[in-house]
Amino acid sequence: EGRILRCEHGTRAIVRRELDGSRRVLADHYQGQRLNAPNDLVVANDGAVWFSDPTYGIHSDYEGERATPELPTRVYRLGLDGQLQVMIEDMVQPNGLCFSPDGRILYVADSGGDADRLLPDGTLQPANGRRLGPRHIRRFAVGERGELSDAGVLADLSPGLPDGIRCDSAGRLWSSCAWGGAAHNGVRVYHPDGNLLATLHLPEVVSNIEFGGAKRNRLFITASQSLYAITVNASGARLP
Repeated sequence: EGRILRCEHGTRAIVRRELDGSRRVLADHYQGQRLNAPNDLVVANDGAVWFSDPTYGIHSDYEGERATPELPTRVYRLGLDGQLQVMIEDMVQPNGLCFSPDGRILYVADSGGDADRLLPDGTLQPANGRRLGPRHIRRFAVGERGELSDAGVLADLSPGLPDGIRCDSAGRLWSSCAWGGAAHNGVRVYHPDGNLLATLHLPEVVSNIEFGGAKRNRLFITASQSLYAITVNASGARLP
């Protein structure tokens, strides 16, 4: 409908830009506590907004404002009734997320490789400089009422980290890959069974990806200092 949904690190909120240009906050608290730093979102077939809430925006003043987490890192579902529901809370740093074309699988990147973690019981689990955390993409089966069943890890991107992920119309998963050294910077393409199909190398750290263009076969890639675009032999999965 022309309205824009976005995650804001500075305000720690999910926001919708209305057609008249006004800004509407859809979610910024859960049970009276502030969200950490909403990072990525996707709209499900039923119109609900699913989003990840890692702590990247409050680690420092670079992406948002430094602050102490009030909530564990989670994936939430924001229903059309405005109710916020916790869907996943066993990830260190839930990041990019997307649905399969039929909406039956939810993919979520966990880029918590070197991160401290606030557990649901309020305990802080420190990384202590060790590579404790995950560097993988998980998949979840989505039930008729939005309930999730853990379907395991689709792919481990070690030594790199996944960030933004998107599905194409054939169900293949495209993921950014970064922070594993120059040889691993780029985009990886996975079959739904987890097999690596292709790798696109880039000379910079890659963060997010998105399909666009009239035929949705133009892949846009955000990197540390550049925006790249390449025409690919695939088209992005359509939004509901």
